[in-house]
Amino acid sequence: MTDFNISDAIFAVAEQRPHEVAIIDGETVISYRSLCHGVRRAAMRFRQAGWKADDIVGISLRGGPALRVLVSLALARSGMTQVSLPPSDPAPLMLAQIRKLGVSALVSLKFHPV
Repeated sequence: MTDFNISDAIFAVAEQRPHEVAIIDGETVISYRSLCHGVRRAAMRFRQAGWKADDIVGISLRGGPALRVLVSLALARSGMTQVSLPPSDPAPLMLAQIRKLGVSALVSLKFHPV
């Protein structure tokens, strides 16, 4: 059995049908091409922040489903594991608690990057 990464599967679909709809988030419609572009940008930013494969990243997002999908795919594409956290500004106490979970980084976004 080979390793399977959902991000790889979505990128494969994007190669075949880049202009088809990948996500509908309220009034926002995102094509596979746009989704993959956002995933690449987010993954690059994660690497620039010093995160690496096998890191466990806490996710605290206030955006819609498209933002969650994009960040999750970028983490998967980078070989990182995510832990979902409440969508609030992490206080020092919360950071201490998530460190106990082995979380090495935190994504906390309030906007839609796509």
